[in-house]
Amino acid sequence: MWQRFRSWPLWVQIAAWCLVGGILWLVWLWQKRSWPVWVRIGFAVAPLALWVTVGTLLSSPTPPAADAQAKAKKTKAGSRAAPAKKPMKRKSDAPADPKKTTTRKPKPHRAQPQLTGYGATTAAWNAHHVMDRSATPGTAYDPDPSVVRSGDERYDDRYYGVDSEEFVLDYYMRFPPSTGVEEAKQSVLTSEFPRDARIVWFRRLDTCAQMLVGSKTLARAASPFALVEFTSGLAGDTYNPQDVWDAILLPALSRKKRDALDC
Repeated sequence: MWQRFRSWPLWVQIAAWCLVGGILWLVWLWQKRSWPVWVRIGFAVAPLALWVTVGTLLSSPTPPAADAQAKAKKTKAGSRAAPAKKPMKRKSDAPADPKKTTTRKPKPHRAQPQLTGYGATTAAWNAHHVMDRSATPGTAYDPDPSVVRSGDERYDDRYYGVDSEEFVLDYYMRFPPSTGVEEAKQSVLTSEFPRDARIVWFRRLDTCAQMLVGSKTLARAASPFALVEFTSGLAGDTYNPQDVWDAILLPALSRKKRDALDC
């Protein structure tokens, strides 16, 4: 009830207070019959005079100055709420000047380097290597009798253990007998990597030797670095720099030696 009363206009609230207060005042005076008549008449006239005064103020016209000020405030508030919009100029109203029209030349598409060895796509790898149909499809390529080892005649594929999904980044390669480590390093660098490939570092461990290869061309296509690990023996758990049997190529995320995997 009180919130509803507060929602009324201010002048209605003032009139209500005066009306209710006057009625209560008259009732209170009626109870004071012991008072003199002239005292009760004076107190009764007081609320009537208040009602007349409030009614006169509410019914009086608004002064011109106040009316003009109220209109100015209303106009200003309206201008802030809804600023005038400038008419939009259609593109068809003014034809474009052909002399001022500039045509941007399309940027040449930067072709990805065509890799056929490490970092190649599966399609490019298959297009440049011969798959060995006697092995699991997509895992062995390029049969070559020159890489056959005594006691290991069944395996004559130059590439084996190929793991390819979108790019070929994990595989083994065999070398002919009596291939030294320097020859193996040069063979891997020239046949598996692009021309700008460089050896970042090389180290020898107990059961293998490792080489990190970096290439800007390779970085744009697949991986910035590749780790090449050289091993010897049928099980690949020894290392002989005068007779390297295999090399495994893996991606490397860092060029630091301490971040490389052990043998």
